[in-house]
Amino acid sequence: VDLNRNWGSKTVNWGAGDKNFKSVNFQGFGGFSEPETRAVRHYGMRRNDINLYLDIHCCLRNVLAPFSLNPYGSSIAHRLGRTGRAIAAALGNVHGRKHIYNFRPKKRKEFVSGISTGWALNEMGWEKSYTIELGGRFIMPATKIVMTGEELLAGLHLGLVE
Repeated sequence: VDLNRNWGSKTVNWGAGDKNFKSVNFQGFGGFSEPETRAVRHYGMRRNDINLYLDIHCCLRNVLAPFSLNPYGSSIAHRLGRTGRAIAAALGNVHGRKHIYNFRPKKRKEFVSGISTGWALNEMGWEKSYTIELGGRFIMPATKIVMTGEELLAGLHLGLVE
């Protein structure tokens, strides 16, 4: 099961993805079918003080708005964009490695259903929900870990105070 796609309910964010259990993009037999996604959901449902939700990935040096199976309105888009661009700038300002904010306002294809930031925004109501792509390769060289951590810390700090 691809944990990146195991989030959400069929009515909001889950269920249109790959049904082939041999696929690397297999969502699982149901939303939150895996203990890891259930644990994060359970934790989040017990909290009323979550100000920022980040899903950290490798490879692209992007800050990405949540995927959504349904387009969201312009007021949310504006707020997401303002904070997302600020996080991308904070990441880039640390060591001069440019990060780009990408907003995804349109209805998305089914292969992206079940992504955690879509769940965080649409089901939990955590508006400041972003995927941060750190850049580099899937296996980060040891020489880049501290630099990347410093960038991530700057973006996290900005996201929390924004």
